[in-house]
Amino acid sequence: MKTIYQTLQNRGNYKEVEKDGPFPCLHNRAWLGPGYYFWEKWQSNAHWWGEQIYGENYIICEAECTITNDNCYDLVGNTDHLDEFENIYNAMVDNGRYGHDIKVADVIDILRNQMKSFNYEAIKSPSHGARRYNNQYSFNIKFKYDSQVKDNMSNKQRLEVRPLIQICIFKKSGLGLRDFHIIYIPE
Repeated sequence: MKTIYQTLQNRGNYKEVEKDGPFPCLHNRAWLGPGYYFWEKWQSNAHWWGEQIYGENYIICEAECTITNDNCYDLVGNTDHLDEFENIYNAMVDNGRYGHDIKVADVIDILRNQMKSFNYEAIKSPSHGARRYNNQYSFNIKFKYDSQVKDNMSNKQRLEVRPLIQICIFKKSGLGLRDFHIIYIPE
């Protein structure tokens, strides 16, 4: 069982949110395609997103779900899924149909609609580069520079221990989603 978080604009309709939520993102720029977007594990990532998109005018909802290798296409930790994703991307480039304007959602659309073996209820992906290092919501361990080592990489070693991981659930009932409720309302 995983705890996941959805950030929503605060419209003051708290009873409706708890009764009708979660809510899908249908925006044409939804980077993983249409679906119900959640942050995995760390509530701090939901706060970060709320501030980026809504300023101080956001709420956070929490839910539980069950993520397995069989129900979630995992671009965070499943190397076979990463290989398959890369192969589809390369085929799209080779085909020339998309040019250099291929979006992540385009590859996911091919997976979902043209791959008969794609029976997943959600996709999980890292959101690398979405935020700067060392803000109030991230925690990065920067390792000490070793002056004895001559390469430039020694000074750039860091580990983000609360990475941005998004889950896009395709249907409201996907991943056995349950217990959706508000956990944060600004004062």
